[in-house]
Amino acid sequence: MRHRLLGYAAAALDSAGDARAQVARELAWFTTTLHDDEGLRRALTDPNLAATTRRAVVEDILDQRALAGTARLVSFAVSVERAPDLPGILAGLTALAEGRAQEPADGEAPASEPPAGGHSATREQLDGYATAQFEELEERGAIENIEDDLFRFARMVESTDALREALTTGRLPAPTRRAIVSDLLGSRAQPATSLLVGYATEVARPRDLVALLDWLVERAASERNRRVARVRSAVELDEGQRQRLAQALSQFTGRQVEVRVVVDESLVGGLVALVGDTVIDASVSHQLDRLRTELLAPE
Repeated sequence: MRHRLLGYAAAALDSAGDARAQVARELAWFTTTLHDDEGLRRALTDPNLAATTRRAVVEDILDQRALAGTARLVSFAVSVERAPDLPGILAGLTALAEGRAQEPADGEAPASEPPAGGHSATREQLDGYATAQFEELEERGAIENIEDDLFRFARMVESTDALREALTTGRLPAPTRRAIVSDLLGSRAQPATSLLVGYATEVARPRDLVALLDWLVERAASERNRRVARVRSAVELDEGQRQRLAQALSQFTGRQVEVRVVVDESLVGGLVALVGDTVIDASVSHQLDRLRTELLAPE
């Protein structure tokens, strides 16, 4: 099972609450139907049939017969997994849902080790989780609020010694870290924010948490067709300066850019902007370093 599907399934089951047992029953029914119906099995396991067509078949069968969350989960599995593997994938999803159905209705995914494959695998799993969370939002504008919440929480972890120690050193077990996140965010953030950060604390290596939270900020922005510029500035920028900077970076990158600013007095003056892998260093400290290098260079 691909990491994206594992993340998507975790989110779907987190959201299902006390309906997890029903999701498990519906997945078991669909798995049995696929096994017994040769025509259906031939269609859904045919790699030459477009994924969009196979998804349409799934949605037609599950419409009015299953919860919307079950239908989305099976449809997502059809989209991301190899067609011939679908029967085994559905059996795995059924087992996963049956296990989660034994947990308390308000329980979240049990603690797990970071996925094999390192940082990229963790991102894929988080991407699947985020995809499911964003699909469930009735108001698309809520994604912007989630993006704000994620950025603020990442900066809080960076700037608070005790919190950074608790969440990024690995000294506390994953369930305890997730409980800390839930307690801190609680009613202060969007419910999806708490779920996203909580899931990140469990599947990410602790030392990677802040970087992955920043990646989730970018993931939320991409959902709205935007890019994020992480800016370190020697002084706080007012709204007008932020807008002008965003406009300049949008022209530079060719895409609409949102500016996220953190004050860093070590820069002395100016700012440093990071957009994806592109670094734009207009800081005084950088200019001084360059001047120092030139002065000390042998003639």
